[in-house]
Amino acid sequence: MGCGRFAQARQSRKLAEGFKLRRINEVANWGREWQKGGDWSSHSSSQEQARSLVPAYLRFVRMMCGDKPVRAQASGLDIGAGAGCIAAALASFGGLQMTASEWNEDGIKLINRENPGLPTRMVDLMSFDDRDKWDFILCRELYPFTRTNAFSDQADMVSRAIDALAPGGVFMLIGSTVSFPHCADYDLLIRSFRKDARVQGVRGPFLEAVLLRFKLYAIFGRPGYKLANALAKMVIPLIKGRRWAAVGVTVFQKRNG
Repeated sequence: MGCGRFAQARQSRKLAEGFKLRRINEVANWGREWQKGGDWSSHSSSQEQARSLVPAYLRFVRMMCGDKPVRAQASGLDIGAGAGCIAAALASFGGLQMTASEWNEDGIKLINRENPGLPTRMVDLMSFDDRDKWDFILCRELYPFTRTNAFSDQADMVSRAIDALAPGGVFMLIGSTVSFPHCADYDLLIRSFRKDARVQGVRGPFLEAVLLRFKLYAIFGRPGYKLANALAKMVIPLIKGRRWAAVGVTVFQKRNG
C-alpha cells in the first residue's frame, strides 16, 4: 500500500507539474506591465529594503561559504534585478562588481532609470549559458520560482546558474517558503543538488527574517544560524498560522576546481 501511495503522489505531481509548465512563460510575462509603470515598488526591492537586506546577505554568505564569493572586486550578477537596488547595494556595501539583469528591454530601462550607472545585461535564466564566470549570483523572488511549480524547468535554471559560477562561487536563491504546488519545491531542489558533482555544498533554506536579525547572535557563528533558523521554523507558524509563508534563502556553492 505504501508503494501505491507513493506512485499515486508521484503521478499527481507530474500532472500538476505539467499544468504549471504550460504557465511558466505566462508567469514570466507578468513582469512587463509593472516594469513599464511608475509603481514598481511592490514587485522589486526599494533602496531602503536593499540597505537592510544586503548586509545580512553578505554576512550570511561569508559565514556559510567564506569570503571569496563576496570579496571586494568579486564579479556579481543579479538575475531578475527589478529596479536594481539590491545589485547597487551589493556594489556599495560589499564592493562587488555587480551587473543587474532583467529578461526584457522594459526591465533594463527600469534599472537604468532607478540606478543609472549600474551595469546591465538582458538575461533569461531559462536560456542562460555563461560558464565559470561569476563569483556571486543572486536571484530573489523571480516569478518562475515564486509563482509556479515546474520542477524540471526550475532545476534546469539552478543548474545553469551553477554552470555560470567561477570555482568556489555562490548562487543565492531567495523565494517564498510555500512549496508545491504553489511555487518551487525548494526542499526537493536542495536534495537534488546536494548529489551534484559540481556542487561543494547546499545550505538552506534559512528564513530571511533570521538573517536580518542574526547580527545580534553572530558570536555563535554557523551553529547559531542553524539553531535560530530551527527555532524560528517551529515558533513562527504557531504564532501566524500554518498557512503563513516566509521568504527563504538557499545557497549553492560550486566546487573549487
